[in-house]
Amino acid sequence: MNHLPLIDLYPISDRPLDQREVLFHEAALKNKWPTVPLREQQTVTNARDFVIHTLNHFGGSGVVNEFRRQLEEHASLKQAKSAMPYLKDSAPLKRYQRGSSTVCLATLNDEVRRFGRALAAGQVLFHGGSCHPREVASFTTSKPLSTSFCPQIAAWHAYHDLNPAPNPIPAIWILNAPYGNRKAVIYRKGAPGMENEQEVLIESGSTITPRCMFNVHTASANVLVIEAILS
Repeated sequence: MNHLPLIDLYPISDRPLDQREVLFHEAALKNKWPTVPLREQQTVTNARDFVIHTLNHFGGSGVVNEFRRQLEEHASLKQAKSAMPYLKDSAPLKRYQRGSSTVCLATLNDEVRRFGRALAAGQVLFHGGSCHPREVASFTTSKPLSTSFCPQIAAWHAYHDLNPAPNPIPAIWILNAPYGNRKAVIYRKGAPGMENEQEVLIESGSTITPRCMFNVHTASANVLVIEAILS
């Protein structure tokens, strides 16, 4: 079975302070202008910390911006995408990404198995949606599962899973695939309006086994984070 390369960017840091920021801050202090403390450089070293950081900063995170920059340039991601189909070659994959409600899920799953490659052992992916703590249990997927390399995308789906109504029970799954035994398709490009989603579609029949869960309280919601094994 051909495996995709492992995509792992940790640790990830936002950019350090540049000299101009320091000089402006010093000038403000000297002239007694209104100012705020200089920011500290932020670093995340694993998927759990990255989710917590993303939820606490969301669109204002330099770490997320740096992650996106590095991911776009990552040789392993380029190698993985080069093995993936173009949307013109698979109408079901294209319709699914475009949000069509007419996609036959069995046919879609056949396409994932036909075009996909096995995930690398140890690959970590993120999935966002709705889940109550009492619903957390092992289960086997009955349809292809949409995930992303980026926790910010999972957070967006967690918050907006029930659009246009707010989602009262947002949840993010951190999925670790230790065995590399599930096939997946990595979309070469994001859907319209979601160009940075970095979507990975995993075949059905995958078993999700929760290992632990915790809550992250943000200004807008209480988000359940579930760490689980994907096999």
